[in-house]
Amino acid sequence: MKRFETCISIEAPPAAIWPILSNVVSWADWLPTVRRVLPLDGDDLAPGRRFKVWQPRLPANVLRVSLLQPPRRFVWGSRSPGLQAVADHVIEEPTPGRSQVTLSVEFSGWLSGIVTAIYGRLTQQYIEQEAASLKARVLGAQTDPE
Repeated sequence: MKRFETCISIEAPPAAIWPILSNVVSWADWLPTVRRVLPLDGDDLAPGRRFKVWQPRLPANVLRVSLLQPPRRFVWGSRSPGLQAVADHVIEEPTPGRSQVTLSVEFSGWLSGIVTAIYGRLTQQYIEQEAASLKARVLGAQTDPE
């Protein structure tokens, strides 16, 4: 098993972060690591729902939601022969008004060593960029005069 993870602190409560993080269909609008998200079973996150995700330099992937705990966490993943990938998105509030977001991807299965050798560095770069983009999006939404 190989796990890639990043944490970022955001000066906002989980209630300000969750609507942005959980609206996966809009990720391509603000995440440079996502080109498109196509809902296969409905736009909203719900256990069992699937989303096809296109990312630069990676093959398209169908992810199934396995855990949903609004406004704190969702987990989705994919499975193919020899490989399982699980992505976890966690929002914690260590102090009122300040959240810590942890994004992680874990690969397992007999192909995981090959996949992480090829895509490991890119995976780490992507989750770090996604955390930074989420923070910018959340803070930008807080300062928007709308």
